[in-house]
Amino acid sequence: MKENAKLTIIIPVFNGEKTIKSCITSIIKQTYTDLEIVIIDDGSEDKTYEICLSFAERDNRIILYRQENKGVSAARNKGIDAASGKYVMFVDADDRLDDSYFESFMNHSDMTNNGVMVVGLVKTYYNGDEIIDGSDFPTDIILDKDRLVDIWDKHIWNSPFNKLFILEVIKKNKIRFDEKYKIGEDWLFNNAYVRALSPSGYYIPSNTYYYYYCDLDPWRHCKKEEFYYINKSQVEDFKSTILLLGLSDKSRLKFEKRDIDFTISEIRRIVRNGEKIEKAKKLLVGERISFRLKEHKTEYSKMDIIEFSSGSILLVFILENIRKILGKVKKLHG
Repeated sequence: MKENAKLTIIIPVFNGEKTIKSCITSIIKQTYTDLEIVIIDDGSEDKTYEICLSFAERDNRIILYRQENKGVSAARNKGIDAASGKYVMFVDADDRLDDSYFESFMNHSDMTNNGVMVVGLVKTYYNGDEIIDGSDFPTDIILDKDRLVDIWDKHIWNSPFNKLFILEVIKKNKIRFDEKYKIGEDWLFNNAYVRALSPSGYYIPSNTYYYYYCDLDPWRHCKKEEFYYINKSQVEDFKSTILLLGLSDKSRLKFEKRDIDFTISEIRRIVRNGEKIEKAKKLLVGERISFRLKEHKTEYSKMDIIEFSSGSILLVFILENIRKILGKVKKLHG
């Protein structure tokens, strides 16, 4: 074990025999070497532990733990408990990094100490396609604290793996991954951290990427009909975070618009799938969609305004089913 490493890397892994070797290799060959690498095998039933052990026997920076299967949140929490570096970063077991990834963050550790949060770009791979999340952001300059909503909107906020955290902030504020959630627990963690840090701004290093390989089965952790209700608590938590950080009304309204979109999409999904109409009505009324649309009416089409501003679920039902029928006809004659 390497003593007094400046940066701790936490890797949770479960049944990762196909990817963990590539992941660890991309870490041990980093240009930044002052690392403590904490791997938590979360009850793997394949050869994951043996592969990790072979690396640990050759590299004294690696600390390997094994526990019964408790989930990724429990594994990450175990890693936080074990961490001793001044800074912490997370890596998923099926991903990999540019060789200078950690160096690009640690070059700005002084900035982190002064309240600027360093967030990295992500290359997401899904079914063979490559998307660079956050690619249209200005890099190598300090962005105003109000850009947090934009950072979230560009899909580089919710996950923990592309950020430099200060371990003392995590431990002092007892920030943990919520083990009762199967999805969104990382978003809640990041929200709690940023509330504790209250950063003055954000910094995105250029020309370095985290390579994220997206799960081909997006519904592995929850059913489609459960997603809205599970994710809604994270949405509300982020709303609270925006207010507590004192972000501008412009930022608040931008996220408010995304929240309305989220609810409208769920109402449409319920109606088109033929689920109970009362379920959709409850959302339409309970989320005050017709009232909230008035504040954002210039951002929606006339058809959207007609459909949702009346507050009538019957109108939504009629229009969505007409769209559904027209979509089937178009597909048939396409």
